Amino acid sequence: MYRLSIKCLCLVLLVFATQSVAWRAEAIGPKDVKKAVDAVCKGSKAVVTPAVQRQVASQVTKVNPARLARQVRTAVGTKGNTSLAKFVPAAPQLANKKMVPMVWVDMQENPLLRAVFQARMIGGKEADLNFTGTVFKTTYNGQEVFGVIASHAIADELTYKMGLHKVFLADVYVDGKFVTIPAEIVQLGAVEMLDVSLVKFRPEDEKLFLPFSISTTQAQEEDIIQTFGFSRKNVVYYPKRRVSKVATLTVRAPILGAGRFRSGLCGSAVLNEKNELVGVHCGSSLSINGDVGYAVRADFLNQMVAAYHQNPQAVIPFEINGQKIMDLPVNSYIARINLLDENKQLWARREFVEKFSYSWVEDNINQFPIRYMEIDVGQVEWSEKESVEFMREADSYVRYTYDLQTQEIIQAEDLPNPIQR
Repeated sequence: MYRLSIKCLCLVLLVFATQSVAWRAEAIGPKDVKKAVDAVCKGSKAVVTPAVQRQVASQVTKVNPARLARQVRTAVGTKGNTSLAKFVPAAPQLANKKMVPMVWVDMQENPLLRAVFQARMIGGKEADLNFTGTVFKTTYNGQEVFGVIASHAIADELTYKMGLHKVFLADVYVDGKFVTIPAEIVQLGAVEMLDVSLVKFRPEDEKLFLPFSISTTQAQEEDIIQTFGFSRKNVVYYPKRRVSKVATLTVRAPILGAGRFRSGLCGSAVLNEKNELVGVHCGSSLSINGDVGYAVRADFLNQMVAAYHQNPQAVIPFEINGQKIMDLPVNSYIARINLLDENKQLWARREFVEKFSYSWVEDNINQFPIRYMEIDVGQVEWSEKESVEFMREADSYVRYTYDLQTQEIIQAEDLPNPIQR
C-alpha cells in the first residue's frame, strides 16, 4: 500500500512536470494571439494549439481562463474553427457571419491610435482611465482640430469629484508611449439627447494627432461600420458591425462581447470602411437577441462646432414618428413629456432622468387619442463647487405645447426647474 502511494505520487509529479514543459514549449506572444483571434473571426480552419486557446481566453477575459465557458460566451466567435469551438461554447447569435467579435489591438501597430485619446480627471489615479475621446478635423472656420467625448463622462452635481471636469488630462499614444496633455471642454451636449461634448487642445499639442475626417455621407442601414477606442487601458477594435437602424440623432448596430469589456468605450470613434468618422460611441443596451451599440451621428459634430463659434443656427432636430416638432440648441435636453387628449386631460407623463425615449412617446401617440404634447426643455451649463467646474441643469426650462393635429407649437412658457438630477 505504501509503495503504491509513492508510485502514484511520482506519477502525478511526472504528469505535472510534463504539463509544465508543454506549456513552456507552446509559449506564444501577442502576435500569435492576434493571429489566432483573426483566424476565428475570419472563419479560418487554422490549427490553434491549447496554449493559444488559453492565451486567447486570457486576452479576452482578463481573468482565469478556466472560467471561460461561463464568462465569454459572446466574446469570441467559433465559426470555422473546431478546436476553439470546443473550448468556447458560442451564443446562437454568433452563427451570423456578418457579426465579428471584439479584438484586442497591438498598440505598436495601429495608426488609428493617433486619432483617439484616453481622458482622465486632473488628480485622478492612473487606474481611473475609464473614458475615451476621439479627435476630428473640420473646415467650418478654416481647418480646425477638435476632440469629442461622451457627455455622461463629465462630472455633474452629484459626482463632481468623480467625472471629468471642464479641464482634464488627455493621454495620447505617440511613438510607443503615452504623452499627457491638458484638454478643455468648450461646448456641452446634454446626456439625455446628444450626449457628446466638444474638446479643444493647445495649438502646440494638436500636432500630436492624426485626426479623423467627418464622412460627407451619413451612415445608412446595412452599411458596415467599425468601432475603435479604449476599454480601460486596452485598445479595442470592433470590426464589421452592420448598421441596423439610423435614428434622428444616432446610428445603431449590434456589438458583441460582454458589457464589462466595453467599460470606457464611450467616446470612441465609429468609422466607415474608409476610416471616416460616421459616429461617436455613446452606449449600448443589453438584449437577449444580442447587444446593440448606439453612436451619435458624426454630422452633428459640425453643429457642435458651429455652437462653439456661437452660431445661432447650431441646432439639433426633435422628431417624433418622422415628423419634425422643433429645433433645439445643442446643449438642450427634454426633461419630461406630458401627453394630453382633445380636452387637455392628461393621459401619460414621463420624466427622463437619463436617455430620452422616443419609443415611449411614439408608442403612446400611436395607441391612444393624444392631441397635445407638453414638452419641457432645459439646458445644461457649467457650475462650480469647491473650485471644481462640473455640468449641471439650468434653473429654469421652457414648456412647449405642441398640437399634433395642426402640427404647430401653440404655447411656450418659462417655468422654474423643480428637478436637479
